[in-house]
Amino acid sequence: MRLGTYPKTTVDNIRFEIDYSEWLVAPEVLTDYEFGSDPTGLLITTVSIVDGTSLVFFLGGGMDGEAHNLLVTITTSGGQVRQDFIVVTVADP
Repeated sequence: MRLGTYPKTTVDNIRFEIDYSEWLVAPEVLTDYEFGSDPTGLLITTVSIVDGTSLVFFLGGGMDGEAHNLLVTITTSGGQVRQDFIVVTVADP
């Protein structure tokens, strides 16, 4: 599912949070995650699962003039797998 389009500069390091609480079936929690980027060049750092329901990460880097598709895949304790993506448009400051 497309979660939105976000602009950033090549020097920004921005905090993102994806809340899955309304999608999870109690007492299910997030257990794993994976990121992919097309084109490459985005830097994903400081990733954590918060309260078992949200994925928090910082996003930096990127190539000037590119629209990056950031694919986020999560797995839950109940065996569910979900893929979402964010479009990140990058420009020099």
